[in-house]
Amino acid sequence: MKTKVVNFRATEQLIKDLEEIIKADGHYRNKTEVINEALRKFIRGYWRRNINVNMRKKR
Repeated sequence: MKTKVVNFRATEQLIKDLEEIIKADGHYRNKTEVINEALRKFIRGYWRRNINVNMRKKR
């Protein structure tokens, strides 16, 4: 599986969102796993939203 490096600025809102995702989930072995999983979920949702907005703008 290819991994992509994603750079973005962490705003306070983003950190709060990640904390919510982490609390909602079960148990992980370590903090890195928790953060990676939360970021994966967050980015999936984020890309979907942004792509949809961009598509609307193009039409």
